[in-house]
Amino acid sequence: MTTKELFGSYFEERNHKRNNVKNSVDRPEVYEMEKKLGKPLIEFTPDECVEMLKSFGDGKRFALNSYSAWVSIYRSIFNFYSDNVELIRNPFNDKRFKHVDLLAKELGFHENKLTIEDVNTAIEKINTESDNIERARYAECMMRLFLDGIRSFEELILIRPEQVNLDELTITMDNGIVIHLSERTAELLRFVEEMGFMPCGNRKMPMFTWRNHYIKYPCRITDIDDRDLIDVCRIVSRVFTNDIRKVTEMNITYQTLYHLGLYEHLKSQFGEEMLSQMLTSDGKRGKIIDDFHSALIEYGVSKKSVYSIKRVLSQYA
Repeated sequence: MTTKELFGSYFEERNHKRNNVKNSVDRPEVYEMEKKLGKPLIEFTPDECVEMLKSFGDGKRFALNSYSAWVSIYRSIFNFYSDNVELIRNPFNDKRFKHVDLLAKELGFHENKLTIEDVNTAIEKINTESDNIERARYAECMMRLFLDGIRSFEELILIRPEQVNLDELTITMDNGIVIHLSERTAELLRFVEEMGFMPCGNRKMPMFTWRNHYIKYPCRITDIDDRDLIDVCRIVSRVFTNDIRKVTEMNITYQTLYHLGLYEHLKSQFGEEMLSQMLTSDGKRGKIIDDFHSALIEYGVSKKSVYSIKRVLSQYA
């Protein structure tokens, strides 16, 4: 049975209707690795499976959750082969694939994780190299909001003025979650509140709020209210592309800032050693896990996202 036939039989038996799932594992890199190693997928060792995963997307770094999903499907495919063709050793039963923190280390996530030191270096570079103070402080403000607990562009954009209390350093979201701001974030928000224009080269772009919400955005035209939420998200996205990543040459995204901020919050609450135990535990119920889950939910993580967030944070353990 060829690897292509194996994939076909596996998904046919499960009557899987989602082609994107099949295509995510039946991919060119698998066959390129077979050619490179001179043997079929079912004969790969655990080390060779790690190498195969690293080759996906020409070496592009995917989210840790994506690798965990691939591992789960490949493990199931190997089990299917053992049950229906011949008994083989399943490389995806190796311990490095069964523990998220070990998988993260194998894939190099720990080597490239964003740290508070990285963020401070990036902010210093933005303030040093930006052509004007307004752009630099606006970019820093966006970074710090996600570091303090804002989860997405949409959540940022939908903040209303009455939800923000800079004196108490809080933003109270519609779901009751309280975002606790740093003194620096509050200082920057006050600065942005007062901004009338954003210098852009030889021009100045006026700053507007969107549909009476809180955050201001540089916009060439005054009809920003006619834009939909996705269009406004693109404005914030361009800040990360042009004023943060391009300037710092670091892969800083709102997601990495949010995850780092969450990790630092949990570390301050539980201590680094206890948090490491929480992130590397096998997930069995107990007070340590209950406390961890409660802290995540209190921070704003939805119940259905607790385990996926744990996987992401395991790179810091």
